[in-house]
Amino acid sequence: MRFIISVFFLIGLLSCETRNEVSDSFKDNTAFNELVAIERTIFKEVVDVENSKKISKKGKDLLKLSQAYIASNPSDTLLERVYEMAALGAEIGGLYNDAVNYLYLAQRNFPKSEKASIYLFNRARILDDVLQKKKQSILAYQELIDLYPNDSISISMKAYLESDLMQKSEAELLEFFNSNN
Repeated sequence: MRFIISVFFLIGLLSCETRNEVSDSFKDNTAFNELVAIERTIFKEVVDVENSKKISKKGKDLLKLSQAYIASNPSDTLLERVYEMAALGAEIGGLYNDAVNYLYLAQRNFPKSEKASIYLFNRARILDDVLQKKKQSILAYQELIDLYPNDSISISMKAYLESDLMQKSEAELLEFFNSNN
């Protein structure tokens, strides 16, 4: 359940601003356009649970092509966007450590981006919910709070860390949220 919610949250955050981001000046960039095409396919198919193997393969394809793009275009103006796609591909493909690493790289290479806090949040979320690395996730959430203290995600995560929600099991969380509705 957490995985499905996490994937939809990640896709929602990344797709809000990026679906129509390719400007006319980049339409000639075949490698980048191939990445965008795979990403769009993933967005269309992710809601169909029966296609999970196909989606996982597309995610791995997106990661592989993103890695090649990063290696061959290290100073490209689209690099932030490619890091996002690499992280998405890794997460959809089940390669969560890679997703964490690309989110880390996106934030480190673009710390002033309006999406930098989202990269750190998603990194912490994967460490927490998917990889179950609680100590590392606490450090990642704390880093988010320290680097972007006025960001709404940071404020929410500060409250999350100060509460006991992080220590609850999935069943306890469901009970907690259902009792508050």
